[in-house]
Amino acid sequence: MNSNLSNEEIEKKIDESSSNPTKMWELINFYISKSKKNKDKEALFYAYRYASNTSKYPLNIKYADSALITGQKSEIKKILLDAYLNRGNINMSEEFYQKALDDILVAINSPKNPEMITFSIKQFITSLKIKFIWVNMKMQKGSLKLV
Repeated sequence: MNSNLSNEEIEKKIDESSSNPTKMWELINFYISKSKKNKDKEALFYAYRYASNTSKYPLNIKYADSALITGQKSEIKKILLDAYLNRGNINMSEEFYQKALDDILVAINSPKNPEMITFSIKQFITSLKIKFIWVNMKMQKGSLKLV
């Protein structure tokens, strides 16, 4: 792997390799290693986010946790908020709705919440509400009922 690739070039190659999981993971692992070696916490966050969004349960949760820890260490507010949103999305996709909501509430209650992230959070909460209603309706039609 060419270590002279910029982070943007690595991300582009990852995106282009989505149909080849072996190549994609080779690039993601390279991105993680390069970011660690360069002590670039922002790039490491993005590398972990790629890993969390392309892996299956339970690895996706572990990578989302790593992205969050990296965001906390970076002390970059936008990265930290993105990390909570990312983990919230991962938890929601795995139907861990309470955990997803908890992460979103942390992000939305941040005192320095940029406007774009607020918009993303509102979209996420709307999606979470829709999924919760859908699950509730589905359970009521079956033998299980929510109390």
